[in-house]
Amino acid sequence: MDHTLLEMHENEFDTNLNVAVVLEKIHCFDEGDGFGKAEPYLWPVFFKIDGEKVYFETLETLTLGGNALLHSVDGAQQNLGVKQVDAGDIVDIPSTIGKWKTTLKPIPIHDYDNWALAQGVIGVFCILMEQDHMSSRAAKSCYEKLVQGIEKALNDTIPYLNEQSRSISPQQIERFATSVSESIEKSVIQNENLLRHIWTAINQDDVIGWKCFIYPHKELMNKKKKSFSCRWKNEGDWKISGSIRVYKS
Repeated sequence: MDHTLLEMHENEFDTNLNVAVVLEKIHCFDEGDGFGKAEPYLWPVFFKIDGEKVYFETLETLTLGGNALLHSVDGAQQNLGVKQVDAGDIVDIPSTIGKWKTTLKPIPIHDYDNWALAQGVIGVFCILMEQDHMSSRAAKSCYEKLVQGIEKALNDTIPYLNEQSRSISPQQIERFATSVSESIEKSVIQNENLLRHIWTAINQDDVIGWKCFIYPHKELMNKKKKSFSCRWKNEGDWKISGSIRVYKS
């Protein structure tokens, strides 16, 4: 077997990274509600695919097995701590829903001189919603279904992450994000059997936008902080910003 299939080295990924994924602010440029004010709330789902729950099934194929680890929050309406937002407002996202601290662990390849390691990934999928007519109970239920859909999408993607290559390339990361997004749409939004009565409730609130931020182990090794953001010009004009931070234990 060609052991160069994975990007691995005796010391390359031998360090656990203490990481905080932080959704920090929501900037409202245009609330999109005409003469009224908007009532945004946030559905974040944090996740990682790493050595804590993921492993290489065989040395012959170097395919990955195991499950993703997810961190969900309170998906209730008004979870941003503000009732109404107007154009020009900047909302600080509460740490109770916008921050996840964890340890990103390299994925070990057992029985290979006890030193081969491969990198994992960490990220957050978030949806910014605008409250209209959906009940608080329905919002929480929809968020729970979203978490289930993301978990299934991630776990279904794990066996294909390596694809017999040296590492998880930017192209694979892009395909991974696309796969997650498509799986969520198929498993959650378009699955009538899964949602049934909840689908009507989802349409009662507006989806401002969604984004999946994903980062591999190697990209974070030599950085203390990496910022990210996304802007949506839908149901107004909004921007979410955050960062991923590496810190000492």
